[in-house]
Amino acid sequence: MDEFLVIADEKNNPVGMKIRSAVHNDGDWHRVSHVWIFNSHGEILIHKRSADTDLYPNKYDTLVGGHVIYGESYVDTALKELREEIGLVIQPDDLIHVEDHVADWRDGKKLNREFRKVFALRFNGKISDMKFDKDLTDTRFVKVKKLKGMMKKEKGSFVSVTYAKRVLPKIEALMK
Repeated sequence: MDEFLVIADEKNNPVGMKIRSAVHNDGDWHRVSHVWIFNSHGEILIHKRSADTDLYPNKYDTLVGGHVIYGESYVDTALKELREEIGLVIQPDDLIHVEDHVADWRDGKKLNREFRKVFALRFNGKISDMKFDKDLTDTRFVKVKKLKGMMKKEKGSFVSVTYAKRVLPKIEALMK
């Protein structure tokens, strides 16, 4: 399904909307929400993206997230993605704002330019409390130390190690 995304100028002022595929093909600035999920055992939820997903197939990811569609806010998107991807229904106040980040990189032929709002969620339930989207496989909580080892040992198997290494210390600080 091709959705209409909020497109923005280089200062994140909304300037209109465009179909998702065109946004990536044209290199437009757009908005995304990311949610890192951690628990009180010092673990972070990771999952593997399915082979059928259009972005980063068969790669591990440390977050749940998605594009901000036209008419939604960053928080709306975070809540929607949590509900759709892992079946969690939470309140906006459950989200912890971690950072705002600008990402601008070329991914193959596509220029990806994102304004990211990064959130965290403390979740002390069980994995069995979640209902996973078909695009997610091998979902589990892992200790931070193990996650760091996986990212180092399994180069190329994560969506973005550079991004994860920058955000991970902020998530660790929330765990204390």
